[in-house]
Amino acid sequence: MVMETGSPSKTFAQGRVRNAQGHLVYDRQEEQGLRHLWFTPEAFQHPAKTNLLLTIDLINYVSEPGELILDPMAGTGTTLAAARLGRRVIAIELEAPFHDMQLESISSWPQEDRAKITLLNGNCLDFLPFPGNVDHIIFSPPYADTLGHGGDQFKDQHHTHAGGQGESIATFSATVGNLSRLPRFMYNQQVAKLYQKLFDSLRPGGTVSIVIKEMYRARKRVPLTTETVRIATQAGFELEMWEHRESRSGLNEINLSRGINQVTDEDVVLMRKPSE
Repeated sequence: MVMETGSPSKTFAQGRVRNAQGHLVYDRQEEQGLRHLWFTPEAFQHPAKTNLLLTIDLINYVSEPGELILDPMAGTGTTLAAARLGRRVIAIELEAPFHDMQLESISSWPQEDRAKITLLNGNCLDFLPFPGNVDHIIFSPPYADTLGHGGDQFKDQHHTHAGGQGESIATFSATVGNLSRLPRFMYNQQVAKLYQKLFDSLRPGGTVSIVIKEMYRARKRVPLTTETVRIATQAGFELEMWEHRESRSGLNEINLSRGINQVTDEDVVLMRKPSE
């Protein structure tokens, strides 16, 4: 499904390649080359980084230079790219190792870009809301119950990063308070609180862009995006755009060769806080 009712003066991901299904296709070498240029090599450890070129397209589509963008679950800091594009950024990250990677990445950036960035280490539910001060939010929420049942997507759940070392999914969700540690019922309760706090943080007319890669569990695809849209709608957001990106990792290919169902696309959802 592709739904787009945004500004008539902008087209999302204009000029980008799309596959036969209409899904966005980003050049892997181009994405990794830019990531190597802007981010510390350690940042490649995270197994579920948001595509940098997709993030740039979202930043350019929803925002203007000088506006404030929030990433409440910033991971290794992909959304910090907004500062390189003239936006101000607040990045919140629970896991200290990732917060440190963000600091390392921006340490070599020009001072004028670093001055646009605020990095916060802790639980976003404790920091939020920032009442009406944020123009736009861009983030990718974690899966529920990653440490428990996980999903077919995580069979042999070790990912190889630039340094060549495998890392377990559990490595990236070690801190108490990480939503991925929660069973789905408790996860949904906390996510509902999160979206309400995000809604309260945005100015009227502000947007939240959510990147989600669904999973298979017990050989059935779990409709994570539909559930996310439902929860965000209950918080007051209105759906504005629903796009898709082709997303095939090496782990996906290995599991597909073993006959294990895999999700090879991700959803890109844009929702807006109604204008007053």
